[in-house]
Amino acid sequence: MVSFIEAIILGVIQGVTEWLPISSSGHLVLAQELLGITQPLIFDIILHLGSLIALIVVFRKELVELVKGIIQRKREDLQYLGWIIFATIPIAVVGLLFNKQITMAFTNLTVIGIAFLFTAFVLLISRWPKKKQQKLTWRSTIVMGIMQAFALVPGVSRSGITISTGLLQGREREATARFAFFLFIPAIVGAIILEFSSLGAVTDLSALALATFVTIIVGILSLRLLLYIIKKQKFSYFGWYCLFLGIVVLILA
Repeated sequence: MVSFIEAIILGVIQGVTEWLPISSSGHLVLAQELLGITQPLIFDIILHLGSLIALIVVFRKELVELVKGIIQRKREDLQYLGWIIFATIPIAVVGLLFNKQITMAFTNLTVIGIAFLFTAFVLLISRWPKKKQQKLTWRSTIVMGIMQAFALVPGVSRSGITISTGLLQGREREATARFAFFLFIPAIVGAIILEFSSLGAVTDLSALALATFVTIIVGILSLRLLLYIIKKQKFSYFGWYCLFLGIVVLILA
């Protein structure tokens, strides 16, 4: 059973950490370890679903335009869809082949601490991209997709690793962020489908609804905040937080 207070805590953690480059999975594991919150599988699904809804709300105009362009067979939009599909393949393959090892990582604080340090390193070096920003290409998006697979490990931030990879390749900031967030859609839909296959009886409907609502609201605010931070070129600052947290987790491990 998850109480209303625990549902709110989980919703806030998911809503903030899914989008800010500090790893939602790592923080949720720490919440369970430090606060003693037991998170049923259905809550994991609901929290991810809430994050997905928040993303759709924030990027609704861009998503509608993309869908229209695909239906109308516009070359640019079809190419963008192709980028998303091919960039999603690495995380799908890694997730299926190493599911057991990834699951074990969620109970290993040493792995999580090292993962936070890895995220910190990538974020901190993202401040030194090429001076001239370039448009996204097949190569740059595939590399972002490959790096996204590392985010399956708790402590590695999905948004942090993908956006930093784009920035390090000298790609346009806002275009890189948008593509990184669009990559979230197929990845999280796939994860939800896999988790549903192991789902048992559903209880605590009121707590589930509360967690979903909190995740959506906090997620929308966090996502808009991150877009502002990226625009102001302050993205790498999150690396210091991940560095501190990684050291703390390794000490606790």
